[in-house]
Amino acid sequence: MTTHASSTLLQEIADRIEKLSRLTVENGATPDEAATALGMIQKLLTRHNISMEVAQAHASGEKSPIGYHPMAFDTKNKINWSDYLLVALSKAFYCHVVSETSQKRYMIIGTANDAKLVMTLYNRIRLTLDRMATNATKLYALDFEDPKALTGEYSLKSYRNSYLLGAVSTLRTKLHEIMKENNVETQGQSTALMINRSTAIQAAVSARYPKLIHKRVQSKHNELAYRQGQEDAKKVGLHTGELKG
Repeated sequence: MTTHASSTLLQEIADRIEKLSRLTVENGATPDEAATALGMIQKLLTRHNISMEVAQAHASGEKSPIGYHPMAFDTKNKINWSDYLLVALSKAFYCHVVSETSQKRYMIIGTANDAKLVMTLYNRIRLTLDRMATNATKLYALDFEDPKALTGEYSLKSYRNSYLLGAVSTLRTKLHEIMKENNVETQGQSTALMINRSTAIQAAVSARYPKLIHKRVQSKHNELAYRQGQEDAKKVGLHTGELKG
């Protein structure tokens, strides 16, 4: 028999998330305290398959408030590795993301708190990976007398993009493993709530994007850079977006 989390438990979880969300640097918390609070919020969301709004809505019997949350992006980079990063984070925190190229923005579909969490982590991790790729590409260039003359999969651009795609691959795997662990821990809990939210999100996506087109990144691939990115990304903390150790 499937057991669902009670309304009382869901309200308690929502209250804890709300209190933790107030621990920000802007509100006087230290960077470490803010990072710890963010990590605890992520753990609560993934462990119980809920968000604060959904838990509150369930407790009060109201409809889940799924919405559309825009976020600007830089269209200069045609090979947009960051798309994959945002998709991975969105899946991990119960959202769906669509790239609106004509509007030069992403649209994240989900609850407000889930979308805010995705955006916060995306911006932190993206900056960290960007710095890592810059440093790795500089080291790669030192092996050549004229690195700017390199072409195809050996070019500096290809090395950098391949490195970043490899890094995102590792983070996607880490996020998937965390989700799988939490699903095992909470097997049978909040199942109806999770299904209702997933259905609501898909309905919101279909309503806004009835003719959604799926695309994949096409690029020259440097296998050495890809593997290096995979290895280096193991040191990136998912809660803080910073390098560990």
